[in-house]
Amino acid sequence: RVDSRRQGRTRFMTRLTIMSPLGATMTIDERGVHVEGLPGWAEALKEPTESGIIEYGDIKYTEQWSEDGARDKITLEIKNGPHFLIKEKAFRETISFGIQSAQGLSDKTRGVLGQFVHNNAYTIKQHSETEATVNIDGFEVSARWEEFHRNSECWTIEEDQLLDFFSQF
Repeated sequence: RVDSRRQGRTRFMTRLTIMSPLGATMTIDERGVHVEGLPGWAEALKEPTESGIIEYGDIKYTEQWSEDGARDKITLEIKNGPHFLIKEKAFRETISFGIQSAQGLSDKTRGVLGQFVHNNAYTIKQHSETEATVNIDGFEVSARWEEFHRNSECWTIEEDQLLDFFSQF
């Protein structure tokens, strides 16, 4: 689930909620990371290990902070499942996310993620080494081949180009 706020003609993603197969729910918003919903019999380690990893049932995540003390990014892994990278822009109180691995996501996946992980969910028409057009169910946006938040290179779409698309969910 994605929540957003509108500022003029622009819509900003402000909250992202992901539910794991075990029933744990992780919500990321301007106030931080919140986990809940885990069955009583499942193990939860809400305090970070020495390496900064926090485990809550089948969710494992780390929070990385910028030099000014603001949360910079969150890496999220679901056991035997997908991996995500969530970026937070503290000044704007907005978030964005990327799918690092779609392993374990089924054709039954719904919402924003479901639009991207199904077979043939989107097409990429490359115009040059670094420029392309991504077509998502008839919705076209420009993309650039570049580094995604200092991790790995991929086709990257500017947030403001996808806001109308995301507002459908």
